[in-house]
Amino acid sequence: MDLHHLKYLQVAAEEGSFQRAAERLNIAPSALSRRIQDLESELGIALFERHRGGIRPSHAGSVMIDYGKRIVAEVTAAAAHFRRLANGQTDVLRIGLNGIAPQLPRIPSLFRRFRARHPEIELQLHALNSKEQVSALRDGHIDAGFLFAGAETTPDFACLPITAHRFVLGLPASHRLAVAPEIHFADLTDEDFVLFARHSASDIHDRLLTTCRAQGLEPRIIQETVSEHMQLGLIAAGMGISFVFDSIIARHNRSDIVIRPVAGLNVEEYLNLAWRRDDPLPALTKLIDMARADAN
Repeated sequence: MDLHHLKYLQVAAEEGSFQRAAERLNIAPSALSRRIQDLESELGIALFERHRGGIRPSHAGSVMIDYGKRIVAEVTAAAAHFRRLANGQTDVLRIGLNGIAPQLPRIPSLFRRFRARHPEIELQLHALNSKEQVSALRDGHIDAGFLFAGAETTPDFACLPITAHRFVLGLPASHRLAVAPEIHFADLTDEDFVLFARHSASDIHDRLLTTCRAQGLEPRIIQETVSEHMQLGLIAAGMGISFVFDSIIARHNRSDIVIRPVAGLNVEEYLNLAWRRDDPLPALTKLIDMARADAN
């Protein structure tokens, strides 16, 4: 078995046909089929099920493909690591950032100080929402991430809380409730809502709606957004009201939006620095120590 076998296996599974896979790999179909058969003989298992329309991985083949992806990723990462060594760099950290993290002064400050203290370590920053970061961490595509939710319920990850974010109600400045002495969930029954899309942060989305329903409110959501700028813009335009993080408003000094607390709305979320427990990279440990010192 070698890396070529693993690549052939993956491409054959993606194409569902030895003919199409061979064309993509620029080799003869018979050569590809023979390589797969050699691998099956070596492992003593059938990696593919043949049928009239083509091929599909067997259960064992699917497991082998997953192993192969990780092996190829590790080899690729190792090669990149040695190239960096040749260029005088001793390490690299791949860090995920959700939409809010880079807008908080604390995070850019952490990166500036880390780079000043450790110029030999390259920081690679990746824009990913919190759900995408959990998958990327699990698959080894990033080394750590600044994210909301998900990671703290995953035993494979360790988390360091960075900042707390509490939900408040965002209203157009002209809204009838903008001057109300106190707002309750019952006051919001007939209101239209614009809310962040569930797929962008499913855990906090579900906790927010669960709290609303426990208080007797089923929000009438007329628009979902994936951007805080869009969410604030729709509020200001009078399209609806919304639950937003208080930290978002702190970064956007807008006279056309009023922020009010809602009695009984106690949902908050922490921005976490998360990493895999079984992967304490020396460079990552340095970053975690600096972030932990900031938190104390």
